[in-house]
Amino acid sequence: MKFISAKKQKNQFLFRSLFITTLSSLSVLNPAYSNEATITVNGSQYSITSQSTSYNALPSLFSVESMPWWGNSSLTETFGEAFINSADIFYPSGSMTPLFGYAKNGAFVSIYYKTTNGANLIHCPEFCPGVSTAYSYAIASTLSTNLHTEWVQPYAAMQNIGLASIKNNRDLVLAKAGECNNYGWVIGDTDYCFYTNAKNTTASVNGNSSYGGYDYAKLNTSINVEKTINDKWKAGITYGVGSSNLDNYNFSSTTASLSSTNTHYSIYGVKKVSDKFTLKGMIGGADFDYKGNRNYSTTSATSAYDTDGYTAEINGIWDIKKNIKNIKTPIRLQPTLGVAYAAHTQDGFSESGSGDLITLESNQAESLLFKIGISVDKQIPMEGGKWILVPSIALNYEMDTYNDDNHRALKGGVTGSSDATTLVSAKTFGQHNGSVKVGADFVCTKDFMFNLNAEYGLAEGGDEQSYGGGFRWQF
Repeated sequence: MKFISAKKQKNQFLFRSLFITTLSSLSVLNPAYSNEATITVNGSQYSITSQSTSYNALPSLFSVESMPWWGNSSLTETFGEAFINSADIFYPSGSMTPLFGYAKNGAFVSIYYKTTNGANLIHCPEFCPGVSTAYSYAIASTLSTNLHTEWVQPYAAMQNIGLASIKNNRDLVLAKAGECNNYGWVIGDTDYCFYTNAKNTTASVNGNSSYGGYDYAKLNTSINVEKTINDKWKAGITYGVGSSNLDNYNFSSTTASLSSTNTHYSIYGVKKVSDKFTLKGMIGGADFDYKGNRNYSTTSATSAYDTDGYTAEINGIWDIKKNIKNIKTPIRLQPTLGVAYAAHTQDGFSESGSGDLITLESNQAESLLFKIGISVDKQIPMEGGKWILVPSIALNYEMDTYNDDNHRALKGGVTGSSDATTLVSAKTFGQHNGSVKVGADFVCTKDFMFNLNAEYGLAEGGDEQSYGGGFRWQF
C-alpha cells in the first residue's frame, strides 16, 4: 500500500476537486454516463456504483446499508482492493476511482481510492474530501451470497444444548423419585410429599478445522409432588424452569451467542419390584424460547424462535447392601441401567438485521441414550448421632446413538436466495460420555436436611462440569 503525507494529500484533493466538479457537471449534462462493477468479497457478490454527493448533503448514504464497509477501515481496504482488481474498474471523475469512504473524521471523510496513474490503493485517513464538498463515492448493493455453513452451525449447536437441558431436567426428576419421604416435605397426614432440587452445568465443546467450538451453560430447577399409592407404587408430577446459553462461538470470522428460557413438565412412576430392585419411569414435555445474535463481516443478525421438547426415560436400579466387619452401618451399592429418548422440535425462522441473513427450516433433533452406572454411599453418624452424613460417589457411562448428522443437522439457506438449502451440523459433546459424581446428604435433624453434589464429565468433544442440590425443611 502506498502512503502519502497529509499535506500532499490535501493539495492533491484541492486540484482533484476542480477536476471532479467539472466532470460532475458533464455527467449531469450527459445522463448516459454510467459505471458499474461486479466484485466478490467474503463469498458475497456486490454491484459497485458511484454517487456524487457530500457527507453533509446526504448523511444517510454513509452507512452500512449503502456502504457495507462503513466504520471498518480493514474491510474498506478489502472492498477497494477487489474493486481495483476487477475487470469492471471505472473512474467516474476521470482521474480517480469512486471514493471508498469509511468514517467521518472531523471536517473530512476518511477514504481509500486509486488514481489512473497509480497501481495501488491510496489511504487518506485525514485532510481528505471535505464533508461539505461533493465527490463520487462508491456505494454497493448485494447481488448474491453463497451460504457459509459456519453461519448455521450455532443454531445446530443450540439444538444439542436444548437436548442437554431436557436431560438435565430428567436427571433432577428421577434422582429422588420414590424417595420424597426422605428428601421432601410430607404434607400433613396425607400421602403427598413435595420436594425441589436444582442443577447447573457448564461445558466447553472443542472445535476443529471444520467446526467451531463454543461454551455452554444450563441451569435447571424442578418442583416435584409425589404420592405414595401403596407399598409398591409411587407416582408424581413435576414442573421445572431453566435457562441455556451458548457463548464464545468464533469461527471463520463468524461470532454468535444464543440463549433460551425453558419450562419442563412431566409425570413419573416408581415401582418397587422387590427389596433389591426398583423401576423408575417418566414422560414429559418442554418449551423453549430462543434468542440469538450472529455477526459476520458487515452482517449483524438477530433471531427469535420457539421449540417444543418431548422426552421419556426408564431406569432399573438394584439396591445391594454390604455389611463390613466392625462397621455399624452397611455400604449401599446401586447399579443402574437405563434408556432415554428426547426430541427437540424447532420452528423454522428467518434472521432479522442487516447483511447476509439466513433462513432455517423447521427441524427435529433427537437423542437416544443408553445408560449404565453404579453408585456407592454410606451413612455415617456424626457427633454421637446428633446428625448423619451420607457421602456418595457414582460412576456413569452414556452412549447417545443418535449423535449423528441424521438426527442433529438442520437445513438453512441465504434469505431470499433461490439456491437449495444446505444440511449443516455442528460439533457436539460426543457420542460417548463418562462421568464421575460425588455428593453428600446432610441429615441435620428429622425435620431439616440438605444435599449437595458435583459432577465431571468427559467426552470426545469436550468436558462438562455440574453441581446441584436440594433441601428439606419440615415444619
